[in-house]
Amino acid sequence: MKDTFVLSGLCIFISLLMLSPLLVIGFLLLRKKGLINVKFPRGGNLKRLFLILGMIVLGIGVFAVVAEYLQDASTFRKGLQACQSGNFLTAVDDYDGIIYSSRFTDIGNFVNKAMEEKVSCFEQMAASSKQDGDLGMALVAYLGLIGTSDDEAIIESSGSEIETILIENDPADLANLELCDSIELLSEGQWVPQPATRLPPVYLACGQVYLQEGEDYQSAIETYQFVMDRYPYSEEASLAADELESTIYASSLDTGEYGKSLIRESWEAVCNGKPAISPAVGLSDREFGKLWFGGSEFELPSDMQAASPGEFQYAICVERGVEIIETCIYAGGTSVSRGRHWLKVSIRDVLTAEIVKTRTFSGSDPRGCPQSISQGYNLNGSRPSDSLAFDWVMENLRGIVR
Repeated sequence: MKDTFVLSGLCIFISLLMLSPLLVIGFLLLRKKGLINVKFPRGGNLKRLFLILGMIVLGIGVFAVVAEYLQDASTFRKGLQACQSGNFLTAVDDYDGIIYSSRFTDIGNFVNKAMEEKVSCFEQMAASSKQDGDLGMALVAYLGLIGTSDDEAIIESSGSEIETILIENDPADLANLELCDSIELLSEGQWVPQPATRLPPVYLACGQVYLQEGEDYQSAIETYQFVMDRYPYSEEASLAADELESTIYASSLDTGEYGKSLIRESWEAVCNGKPAISPAVGLSDREFGKLWFGGSEFELPSDMQAASPGEFQYAICVERGVEIIETCIYAGGTSVSRGRHWLKVSIRDVLTAEIVKTRTFSGSDPRGCPQSISQGYNLNGSRPSDSLAFDWVMENLRGIVR
């Protein structure tokens, strides 16, 4: 998509400048009523101020429109080149960057031209994919045409092509990442003959595609779950249940970014008193009892850290706060609050969120209330020692984690 950060900044800046005349008028009205006592020297200074302000606004507006035109022209050329080179989906992304971006004006009529070229590019993609025998990509192209074109003939023809492809081919052989990402459009349309029979194999194949081509456990899990929910009596539903189980287990062994994200999300849930979010947590049949901490206070020994969701069975949760132990009231309503810092460390079971061990550490008491004060404030003691809390965690974890 087109990056509109700079243009958005210009929009905000120009909007502020366009409000400047109103601010000047308001200033003059307030000065006239005597609410603001500021005098200008007589002469044309005020007129020159308005003239300069108008020229600035006009100049920046022209600059923004020209910059927008040049950006659109560049993106449009990139789309044309990508489509001519056979990079159809890249071209579609370029055209969408024009079609869906915020803008001041469209002096080059690029929005309409991008929509026309997007339709043309999908048509070329459909023809090229059918010629190459890549019917999965042809389906993606026809779905793109249905979602883009407002020509009833093109929509009807595309729907007919989709129906023919699904009838004449094994649906499972059509799955690819692009089609799987667009499968909702396929299932929502009226072009699929006998959808309860033909779509479940496509969904089932998409789950395998997500795992084999993208290592996308989450999409595979959602796809298998969808088959079980939408088509519970189909033959594919039982197959999806088996695939779901094996996929969840495989994701529990993932030591990459996906596995780390599952641990982070589950840690946040557990420390909020809720069982772990992901079913992949705590599933591994090796190295039980690993834990995780999502902060910087404690650095756990490497042999205790969970490297995959399946190893993650305990969470270290830390809370900090201040307990008000006394409020000293003085004449005039001023006060001093005396507070004691506290640090609570809990070890929770990730599957139940129940606390296995917990302890609260307190800081020192604050000094006493002063004899007199000029203004209210808080008076707190020192913070509890992180090192003492860490030593307590290590001492108790050795007895829990095995």
